Amino acid sequence: MAAIAPPEICAGQMTADAHHIDSAVPQRQQRSSLLDRTSLSFRMGLMKGGFVAGIVALMLVTHQGLQLQSAATDRLARLSDAQRFADDVGRLNNSLRGDLYAALLGPPRPSGGMRQPLQSWQAEVRRLHDELDQEARVPLPPSLEKAVAETRERAEEFLLRSEDLMKVAARDSKAVLPLLPAFEERFADLDKKFDTLDALLSDDIAAATVDAVAARESADRLIFWGAALIIGIGTLLAWTITRSIRRSVGDVSAVARALADGNLDVRYEKTAGHEIGMIGASLNAMAQSLTRTLQRMRIDAEHERFSKEVTEAFELAESERAVATVAARAMQTISAEQPMQLLLADAGAVELRQVAQHPTAGSPGCGVRAPSSCVAIRRGSTVTYADSEQLNACPYLRGRQSSGLAATCVPLSFMGRSLGVLHATSRSDVPFSDVVVANLKSLAFAAATRTGTVRAFQRSQLQAMTDSLTGLLNRRALEIEMHDLVRRGCEFSVIVADLDHFKRLNDTLGHQSGDHALRRFGEALKGSLRADDRAARWGGEEFVVLLVGTLALQAAEWVDRLRTRLASELAQSGQPAFTSSFGIADSSMVRDTVSLLRIADSALYIAKSRGRDRASIGRPEFALGPDPRPRDNAEPTKGEVAAPQLTVARLRAHHEPRG
Repeated sequence: MAAIAPPEICAGQMTADAHHIDSAVPQRQQRSSLLDRTSLSFRMGLMKGGFVAGIVALMLVTHQGLQLQSAATDRLARLSDAQRFADDVGRLNNSLRGDLYAALLGPPRPSGGMRQPLQSWQAEVRRLHDELDQEARVPLPPSLEKAVAETRERAEEFLLRSEDLMKVAARDSKAVLPLLPAFEERFADLDKKFDTLDALLSDDIAAATVDAVAARESADRLIFWGAALIIGIGTLLAWTITRSIRRSVGDVSAVARALADGNLDVRYEKTAGHEIGMIGASLNAMAQSLTRTLQRMRIDAEHERFSKEVTEAFELAESERAVATVAARAMQTISAEQPMQLLLADAGAVELRQVAQHPTAGSPGCGVRAPSSCVAIRRGSTVTYADSEQLNACPYLRGRQSSGLAATCVPLSFMGRSLGVLHATSRSDVPFSDVVVANLKSLAFAAATRTGTVRAFQRSQLQAMTDSLTGLLNRRALEIEMHDLVRRGCEFSVIVADLDHFKRLNDTLGHQSGDHALRRFGEALKGSLRADDRAARWGGEEFVVLLVGTLALQAAEWVDRLRTRLASELAQSGQPAFTSSFGIADSSMVRDTVSLLRIADSALYIAKSRGRDRASIGRPEFALGPDPRPRDNAEPTKGEVAAPQLTVARLRAHHEPRG
């Protein structure tokens, strides 16, 4: 029997080249950061948000810088406006003073001649008021506001005094002269105020100019460094997110490469529900599916290999005993611990008997005896029971020494005919695996096929070697047996028998009676043979018998008993009686089968010529002469009568040498 390897298959078993796992895959997955567990959309959104926040921050920084610069510029502008208004007020004051002196010190004017200068002077006063009002509206620092207020107050007083002088001058120009010293004094005081205000404004303008330049430079620096910081932070954020994405993609790529290299053990470890995680989950599902598929393929391959080896092993079995031996070895291969037995039905399909059991685990001890009592045989399909205590469990599982049994019964059938059942049991907590059940089916199929083939071959061989009418061997089969006995050097006797007057029996009573006589003679032969003896219908009404371990005189005794038995059976059956003649030879005479048959045939001729219904022992010299056989069932010659039964004593006396 070919070696049958056990199908040791487990869910995690992989090929040898699939274990060079890239160690960086789990390490990199263990080093994953919080960012790696977020979705790509979140990371891309975070990157976009970072850039938007950077742009907003840059805009705020720019706005702040511009505000600082604008504030400094605005201050400088206000101070410039204030200085301009102060200069204008100063000029207008000087102009009013000049106009006043021109009106007072000019040539005398006719009555009503002061109206025009007065109107002009009043217009200048209004302009001065407007300038003072505009100057008052310019926002200034508190220190300048106080100086401007004092200057405005002095200017208002100067205007009031000037207006009074102009009114006096309009009435009488000479009356103004005593008032001029006080006027000049007020003007000088006002002019000093303007000089002070101008100095303050100049200092503030200079300071504001410096501040404006500093603010512009500060704004430029703020914008530059703000932009640099924002760009740096944005770049760092983009690099971090991009690195995170590349790391996530790299993890998935590493898993995909490992799977592509045949390592189906590797898995994507992260369980985040983001896009990369979903791809990883898909890879895990694919790897799991490939693992299951590969496992099924390996199981199928192991099952196919087991089936092939079992089939080839059974092909070497030439008998049912050899089939049982192969089946027992295959049981050991399927499982080392689960009891199994093979039950085969006899040729008549009446009784089941155990022909093989597990070599080490033993037999389950199924008590079924008739094929019709087996559920699996009746159903014609495999039956599996998870627990013998179940309500629908096979009744033959109950009452055994071990309770809580699981069982699998696989029927054996060949060409639609039930041959038996393969029965296996296990503990209910250790159910049969799919591999074991599949291998049991393969074993049952192969065993049934070979058993059916052996039986069919034996039947065909028996038919080819057996005479269909009498059930004895045919001529060819007996010749093979004779040659085998000669080859092995065995002692044996050859008896040639012929039914007497068989042609007359056929012609008188019909061929049916002749066939019945042949069958009756064959039954008598079979009933008189030992286990190693052989008998054959040689042709027509002739028969040849081989008695192993027997010489001629012993064969004569056997013939005497056969003739007595045949006569008794014919008398009891009430059927037409017939007799037969016998020629005897043995292997001590010659070792050639043809010569032995010639000697026995010549002895048969002698028995017939002496009156039939008797036996005659041949002599070696009969092998050298011509065939002495008479015509088939020839009538006795004139005066020849049927001799009485030839006893052994008379045969012995006839053939003993005479003194």
